[in-house]
Amino acid sequence: MSEPCHNLGPFVDGELSPSDCVAFTEHLAECPQCPHELHELLQLAVIEEQVPRQAPPRWSRARTDTSTTKK
Repeated sequence: MSEPCHNLGPFVDGELSPSDCVAFTEHLAECPQCPHELHELLQLAVIEEQVPRQAPPRWSRARTDTSTTKK
């Protein structure tokens, strides 16, 4: 795998600079693995958007609150 393959996550998340985005798009045309992985990541992003967001349970927040105050 070449170096641009490491840009797959940042590409999906919109975190690449414009020049890196162009370079990665060009890389997609040449890399046999990245288009498949890109498709999988995009499917996960769609699924993630469909999952309702919920607040953590109270016991979780209580544990977090006490762990930060016990020093």
